[in-house]
Parts: sequence; C-alpha cells; structure tokens
Amino acid sequence: MLVLALSPCACQWKGSAGQGAGDHEALGVWQIRPVSIRVYPGTRFVREPNGVLLEARIELSDAMGDPIKGVGHFRLELSTFDPTDPRKVTAPLYQWQVPLLTMEENREHYDGVTRTYSFRLELDNPDAAAQRVQLRVTFEPVTGPRLTSTSLVGGGALHERSKTPTE
Repeated sequence: MLVLALSPCACQWKGSAGQGAGDHEALGVWQIRPVSIRVYPGTRFVREPNGVLLEARIELSDAMGDPIKGVGHFRLELSTFDPTDPRKVTAPLYQWQVPLLTMEENREHYDGVTRTYSFRLELDNPDAAAQRVQLRVTFEPVTGPRLTSTSLVGGGALHERSKTPTE
C-alpha cells in the first residue's frame, strides 16, 4: 500500500501550469512577500578613514508585520527638504540603485541579527552628513506593488566607526 501511494501513477497534479500569484490568492493561498517598508532607526552617517558613509538600514515586512527578505531593486535618495514641510524636497543630493535579484546580492546586504538590509553608501561631500536631510527609500519588487518610506537623518555629530578587536 505504501509503495502504491508513492508511485508516480498514484497521484496527479490538479493545478494548471500557468498559475500566477493572483491565482494562488484567489484560491485562498497566502503569498509571503513584502507589503511594507521602513527606514530602520539605526540609519546614520558614519565617519571612516576613507570618508563619510550613510549606513542605511531598511526593513521589509510581510502582511503579518514580520521582517522578511525581498527580491527586487532598492533606490535610496538623499535630499534636502523644506523645514516647514518635511514632505517637500528642495534639492536632491545623492541617489543609489541597489539590485537584490540573486541570493548572493541578498546575502551581501541582509543582516540576520537586525533582520534589515544594510547599505553602506559613500558620500563624496561630507558636508551633506552635517545637515538634516531626508532619506527616501523605494523598493521595487519583482512582483507586487512598489513600497516607499522616508525618514529624516543626520544633523548631528558623525558617528565614528567602531573598531573591532582585530584592527
């Protein structure tokens, strides 16, 4: 009886070969994917021997609010803003594009301890880190809607890079 249950003839696939994500949801099957994004509070400017970096930490979350990995493209934009209305960008300063399409790209940027993506982004003008600026992060997943979050960063003293015991 056990042999019959495991034989290829004993069971047959009932679904169609071309089902997409929407079809699964119509059948009541939950698709685990990012539905929200936030700039993690640990995002900051850091002074290193080679210059100044923006250490951006970004969290993607699923429909249950749990941190999750994603496949797609991140765009991070640093801009000055109108202090009377932080939603009004006045001048773009920097823009970075970060693809996360492969397992290796995800492995490079995902921090399993904080469950965030960590991006170390170089600034060629350290003066940008001395002012309060707006960071806008957009995640364009391979499938699903675009996700966006903004946060104000900087405006204070630069953090010095912590040295590890091996340095």
